[in-house]
Amino acid sequence: MKKSILLVLSVMFCCSVMTAQNVKEIDVKKLPDMAQRTLSAYFQGRTVTQAMYINEKMDRHYEVSLDDATIIHFDKHGVWKFVKAGGDAIPDCMIPGMVLMHLQKNKIEAKVVGMMRDKDKNYIIDLSDGTTLTFTETFKLVE
Repeated sequence: MKKSILLVLSVMFCCSVMTAQNVKEIDVKKLPDMAQRTLSAYFQGRTVTQAMYINEKMDRHYEVSLDDATIIHFDKHGVWKFVKAGGDAIPDCMIPGMVLMHLQKNKIEAKVVGMMRDKDKNYIIDLSDGTTLTFTETFKLVE
């Protein structure tokens, strides 16, 4: 009985070690160039409070937190994949122009508080009123 319990525990331990992600805090200067350019272009005046490199089995990416609680995920090349505004809203200059045009054309006054690009290159937009809009990579609204 003791041997089977030990065997089960050792298998569980090995599985948890194998699936664990490797997370380490890094200096902002170690982010990919594209990520650094995104931060300086769209988040001027905000301070990075934490930059982390996350090395999961099938995915390597970076997660950056800003002083206003904004969180940005970048892929391994520094391309943003996810942005969640911690303050008022995501800066308009970061929001794709076609998305802004759709919001203006349809007189949507809610602010963009989250954006994500999925595996299919769709843009998923979260608005301050709780609405979520999904656009294809060619900016057609998915109903």
